[in-house]
Amino acid sequence: MSPLTQPVTKNLFKDYVSPKGEERIKAYKYKSQCDSLMYKYVMGPLANLCIKFTPTSVAPNTITMFGFMFNLLAHLLILYYTGEDLTKEVPGWLCVLTGLCQFIYMNLDNMDGKQARRTGNSSPLGMLYDHGLDAASGWLIGLNLAAIIGIGNNATAFFTCLWVPLVGFYFTMWEEYHLDFLNFGVINPVDEGMSFINSLIIFTGFVGSKWWTEITFGGVTRSQYMVYFVWTVATIGIITNIFRVINRYRSEAMSAIGLIRIPLFLMVCGILLNYCSPSDIVTRRTRSVITCFGLGFSKVIGHIQLAHCSGDEFNQWRKSFIMSMILLVSNSVAGVIRGKCPVDEDLVLNLAIICNLWSFVHYFLSITQQLTRVLECKVFSIKKIKE
Repeated sequence: MSPLTQPVTKNLFKDYVSPKGEERIKAYKYKSQCDSLMYKYVMGPLANLCIKFTPTSVAPNTITMFGFMFNLLAHLLILYYTGEDLTKEVPGWLCVLTGLCQFIYMNLDNMDGKQARRTGNSSPLGMLYDHGLDAASGWLIGLNLAAIIGIGNNATAFFTCLWVPLVGFYFTMWEEYHLDFLNFGVINPVDEGMSFINSLIIFTGFVGSKWWTEITFGGVTRSQYMVYFVWTVATIGIITNIFRVINRYRSEAMSAIGLIRIPLFLMVCGILLNYCSPSDIVTRRTRSVITCFGLGFSKVIGHIQLAHCSGDEFNQWRKSFIMSMILLVSNSVAGVIRGKCPVDEDLVLNLAIICNLWSFVHYFLSITQQLTRVLECKVFSIKKIKE
């Protein structure tokens, strides 16, 4: 790097890992176990087959990013057809395409780790890219599902996308942070859950989105039953995460429990915005509000993953996320007290989305710059081929 460009780069990005953390991150080894039946008999063999046709010159992070782009493509297409209105019917062909894109994402998500081990390019940076984009994919997929099954613009869609992909994913990373191990059971939300949802989305392409809004047993629509299902699965998963950590660290349980304040803060902000907004912004712009919360909290999830790899203390109160939430919510609360918001709610929401998007991208660019330097590796090219 030339002297001319070095100060610019230093000012633009930020070192999130301490000097001691840089040394610890060099020795980090990712540890996980997957007992999933779906992975063992379907997704694993499929990834093994596809990896045979993948050139060893393809970097694992390229596969990770490529998989994320399939999710993003499906999301943008649904956004184009439905906009802010989650009640609009999604075309059948787009339902099929979305399900296939999400299956491809799952397959590529399995392939990147195999490619990393195959080429001797496993690294903490690859793990952070993988799980960081998984965190963003969670609420993108949640929005896709909400649109396809016609949940509608309401608090149900909003809180489902907060609780299931955001809070649920946070507690999975929270468990890994404390136990130094990622454990997927015989039946888990990632392999069995995602495969089930993707299959239903493809099925919807043939029966139509209106099938979900029909009244069925007990006077409840099929989409409502799906909401009950995903809430139940996510809640069981969260309880399991908490039980495992407390069971392992009984004497230090309160320290671990202290790190669940940030997902509680997320939910409290959601509740206040939903009940205090004078213009009912959660109902009017459900998709945009979910995007705002999703971008901000995905960065928080990224930081707990980074702290796990580096051994640095995890600071759950990230300034960018806290400030965007406080500004958004306090403006609406002030509107209830004064009868009118100090600043237009839509303007504040738009600014919060832009800020959270930039913070999320800046986080990825910053850790990329720091960790490629520390680990002496590159992001989208192979460092060496394992003999």
